[in-house]
Amino acid sequence: MIYYDKDTIAAIATAVSPSGIGIVRISGPDAVEAADRIFRSPGGKTVLSEVPSHTIHYGFITDPEDRDEVLDEVLVSVMRAPRSYTAEDTVEINCHGGVLALIESKNEYALRNSVSQLRGSLFNVIRTIREEMLLEAAHIEAALDDPEHYDYEEFIPQLDTLRNSWSEQISRLIDTADTGRLIREGIRTAIVGRPNAGKSSLLNLLLGEERAIVTDIAGTTRDVLTETMNLEGITLIVTDTAGIRETADPVEKIGVERAKKSLDEADLVISVIDSSSSVTEEDREVIRLAGEKKTILLLNKSDLPAVTEAEEIRTMAQELKAGDMEIISFSATEKTG
Repeated sequence: MIYYDKDTIAAIATAVSPSGIGIVRISGPDAVEAADRIFRSPGGKTVLSEVPSHTIHYGFITDPEDRDEVLDEVLVSVMRAPRSYTAEDTVEINCHGGVLALIESKNEYALRNSVSQLRGSLFNVIRTIREEMLLEAAHIEAALDDPEHYDYEEFIPQLDTLRNSWSEQISRLIDTADTGRLIREGIRTAIVGRPNAGKSSLLNLLLGEERAIVTDIAGTTRDVLTETMNLEGITLIVTDTAGIRETADPVEKIGVERAKKSLDEADLVISVIDSSSSVTEEDREVIRLAGEKKTILLLNKSDLPAVTEAEEIRTMAQELKAGDMEIISFSATEKTG
């Protein structure tokens, strides 16, 4: 390929590896205008095409299609031709190279969460609580050191109010920690059910490709098959498991144990039941094992005459003291529901 002087080229100018700073260099006649399309200053007033040469500007790199979507906090250097490394108009974007959560974000929600933390959202909350605690601790120590001249009684109601506020804020941070993990790492999703309920068909349908072997023979799946998919901006780590049932086959028995382990470790359970046949003891066992976990129950094979209805499943779940579950009529064959 032949490049001409009129070309504008953008490339990473530093090693593609975790580091303190990573530099992206844009060079060519449209370099400054290209940078303007993604750069936003804190006040939104700085236009790079209007700034003097050899100046540095603080701001944010944004999504060109959504200027409110911040991707990173940066310093941008503008160098006009011919006084630049390439003797062309050059823009160097100094961004974060070692913010691993940002680099490894698996989906748009994880990216937003990482950028939010990069900009200090979590740090600011913790810092504020810490500063308030230190201030009140200083008041208490002063009252203890000089009780004759420092009456702390009047501060007790205020301290109680602050203490309750700290407790609520810290509890909220703890409660959202698991949500942060799900956003960052993905939702571990186990597809479970008895043999031939349609678990592998569901996995193939979700992935849009034939990843799992599907046959009419019960017990085809004997091991766990894990795939990662992105659904509406959320990452799902989906595991297709062996059908849960009592078996004398030593290989299938190992698969059943792995299926139960996957179910136990899952954040979300998709339980598949064959609605064209009667509920079996294996179906009851699957619902019992899911327990209080967040569960979506699919009544598969809705294209066939129904033998098992949603109300029967709901009653059974209540008897087994399972948690609330979403019950959906579904057909993997016709891709409905």
